[in-house]
Amino acid sequence: MVPSEVVFYKLFDMEESKKAWKQKKIPLEDFKCTTGGLTASIRYRYLRVVGKDIILRWYKENNSFTVSGSYGM
Repeated sequence: MVPSEVVFYKLFDMEESKKAWKQKKIPLEDFKCTTGGLTASIRYRYLRVVGKDIILRWYKENNSFTVSGSYGM
């Protein structure tokens, strides 16, 4: 959750859109430049994003978002 839509756009270094949207496909390299890499330690390895794109979903009604993509080792 974020306190406002303005914070959300600033967090992901995006321009505020005049047209409402619910999800955007962002190239992985752009996402990494803005937020850094995504990795998680699992039993004997690391899980990381392996797809070309990240899907960013924005839920305006409760100021929350989700980030999804393809993950692998």
